[in-house]
Amino acid sequence: MSSNRDMKENAASHGSKPRLPFSAEAILQQVERILSDPIFHNSKRCSTLLKFIVANSVSGNLESLKERIIGMEVFDRSPGYETGDDATVRVAANELRKRLLQYYNEPAHRNELRIDVPIRSYVAEFSIPDSPSETKEQKSVASKHRRLRWAFPLVLIGLAILGGVLYRVSTQVSAIDRFWAPMLQSKSPVSISIGGPPAVEAAENTASAKGGAASSATTLHKFLSPQFVFPLTDLTVETAITSYLGVRGKECAMRFAPTTTLAELRGQPLVVIGSLRNEWSLHLGSNLRFHIPIADPPTLNWIEDTSNPADRRWSVDMNAPYDQVTSDYALVSRVFDPTTGQWWIGIAGLTGLGTLAAQQLVVDPDAMSELARKLPPNWDRKNLQIVLAVKIVRGSPGNARMVAAYAW
Repeated sequence: MSSNRDMKENAASHGSKPRLPFSAEAILQQVERILSDPIFHNSKRCSTLLKFIVANSVSGNLESLKERIIGMEVFDRSPGYETGDDATVRVAANELRKRLLQYYNEPAHRNELRIDVPIRSYVAEFSIPDSPSETKEQKSVASKHRRLRWAFPLVLIGLAILGGVLYRVSTQVSAIDRFWAPMLQSKSPVSISIGGPPAVEAAENTASAKGGAASSATTLHKFLSPQFVFPLTDLTVETAITSYLGVRGKECAMRFAPTTTLAELRGQPLVVIGSLRNEWSLHLGSNLRFHIPIADPPTLNWIEDTSNPADRRWSVDMNAPYDQVTSDYALVSRVFDPTTGQWWIGIAGLTGLGTLAAQQLVVDPDAMSELARKLPPNWDRKNLQIVLAVKIVRGSPGNARMVAAYAW
């Protein structure tokens, strides 16, 4: 971690300083206080990104707070990289915003100098909450202001109630809140199911025992084999979903699919992560219009449309060389299950990269808002399935794009 002195030198090295509501010293001390918190301990890239954003915001060097520049300076991207295909900066910024929100939601930090990175911007904003101990004069002024705000004619209030309340309720609830409503409105904790730690495939063990020669090319199947994918995708997605729901006040419990019974799922909404390694994903989704079938042997993974089962356009060749795979597909399902009497949400890619891209979309308010414009009418009151196409860039998922949707 850079020292406080390093941050001050960086903040002072670009042009004239902007007019700030607090001293640069106070702001940089707050950064150090945030970075010393356990919420940031396990995320080096969020810590580095926060220091870079704050230093350039304090110094007024806003030209450096562009997505491409951040990608080059913080994440070692080349000068000509395509920001539309590489979502590294956007994903990291969203994660930073979530961690800041978690930090300031802690009672011990609520009265500290606040550092925010607004959505659609990489320029930090600085503020401080109202003091809990207001003077009598301040309370009097505040009380007068409140009375003035409520002094509008009752006729206007009545018109607002009669003509606008229902409209606001139906239009101002964000798309992401409507998507997660079954989880957020439930009084029960949310179960999050991931596949259990997988064993090495029998076929690979057999080949090794016989001394068979391995292919010189690293195929997608080998690179994304269970022993690599399990810790890097399922757990990453589970952590992100738990964090998102936790900020919204929902208690979550992680469950390994192989040891979870149907009785344990009754009475609790469920989030199912992954596809072929999660038996609950296969069980709950097998009768839906879009599902991921089990292939034998698993050389081709695909999302099947039961209205056209012969179509394999949403597929990934698991035997293709890893560095030649440029696309993945994912399936997001939000369905009421009559067997458990609960809603469940499925987030499943053909590979772990697709699962990760789908998760990034469903916890991003801006991305969900844009996606909702393309969904069928009244989708938030129905069962819903969304098929996503994901561009792969150097082993990292880019933005997810909807290619099909079905609501019933």
